Amino acid sequence: TLYNATRDGYIFGGWYYESDFSGSVVTSIPHGSYGNKVLYAKWNEPAPTNYDVSSSDVSVLNAITPNIIVDDSIDPGRYYLNGTGLASSYTSRYYTSNVNAFTDIQSALSHATANDVIYVFSGTYNDALTISTDGISIIGPNYNIKGNESRNTEAVVNNTITVTADNVTLRGIKLTGTNKYITWTTEIDSLTVQNVRSEATGGLGVSTYYGIIASISPINGLNIVGSYIYNDGSTSKDGIVVSGLVTGLNITDSLLTNGGSASTVAIRIPSIAGAVNIKSNSIVWDTTNAVIFMGNTANTCTAINVCNNIIKGNAKTTQNCSIRNIPSTTTINIIGNYFDSFKDGSNTLSIPGVSGAQANVKYNYFASSFSYKCVATNVTVAYVNNYYASSQTTTTSDYEDITSLELLRSAYTESPEYTAYGSHCVY
Repeated sequence: TLYNATRDGYIFGGWYYESDFSGSVVTSIPHGSYGNKVLYAKWNEPAPTNYDVSSSDVSVLNAITPNIIVDDSIDPGRYYLNGTGLASSYTSRYYTSNVNAFTDIQSALSHATANDVIYVFSGTYNDALTISTDGISIIGPNYNIKGNESRNTEAVVNNTITVTADNVTLRGIKLTGTNKYITWTTEIDSLTVQNVRSEATGGLGVSTYYGIIASISPINGLNIVGSYIYNDGSTSKDGIVVSGLVTGLNITDSLLTNGGSASTVAIRIPSIAGAVNIKSNSIVWDTTNAVIFMGNTANTCTAINVCNNIIKGNAKTTQNCSIRNIPSTTTINIIGNYFDSFKDGSNTLSIPGVSGAQANVKYNYFASSFSYKCVATNVTVAYVNNYYASSQTTTTSDYEDITSLELLRSAYTESPEYTAYGSHCVY
């Protein structure tokens, strides 16, 4: 009598003499038989079962069609995804635990190939992650929800995320953990952090500073969009700190905030190149240092736009926005921002550069809590239609042009600059 064979993930379908499984199932070898016998085991895949997904998952799944799914409570087996409104394509495909459905994200990453999309269901995932395959996207339930908005139940990564590959996207997840952060350990091309909520405390040492998004390595294309980055305010804990050359920086629609007033910086990038866009953010950063501090080591930027941001510090903040070494052929645009709560008499703007550099300081609101001051050595500055709610210590030709916040808002929203540089803030 022949025993049934076993194989993980399959159902035994019997022994056959023929490789195409024609003929009858062989259950025994007749008594008196002799010589070698070749038998073929038939394996049947178990029927997939339905795996119910929530309505919030449905909207994301229909948008991204992942190759791999991760759920911290999934059992081994095969699954059809099932949910009201789920695209019909899901009824003709299934996910299996030993191929493309996993209980932890790192296992999914270990099996992923280039350009795979990994969808992570809500839950808490404690393993440190290393992304070493190009084009990987890790997507959570808050795919289309900004980090500071009311969100669906989170896919929480309670550890550090290390990227060593190009064109990686982290979107709609939450980062937590003491001394945890997002980093890259070699030069990479394009990292996008979108709609991520970070409540980690940051732990990677960059010189004497520590950040939530932090690296000592170069990057070509750092994009932070719609994200929430919180720092607990302890000593030397920055928000974004990169000591390697950043070529191409885009920080938009995000909230950067902290819980203290130590000597920290929201955005600290000593060496920058390419196009820099810091637009439509709320940066509420209590510090005895600068809020934005870039280009103090090297600056070869082709364009710099700091536009439509709300930037607040406290009475101890010594500089609001410090972007240094502006190249001679570059124009820095500081347009449509709201500046508030900085140390009286300190440098609101510090934008020194090389002779020939240009700066446009237009349609900004400088609150009554401090006196305005701009240091722009070697830079030709055009001051146009700003509103100074308090005194200002830099002589400008536009001091009396705008006399109220209402007039400033009206002038800006009707200007070509408003069309060119975005529609957020508006004071």
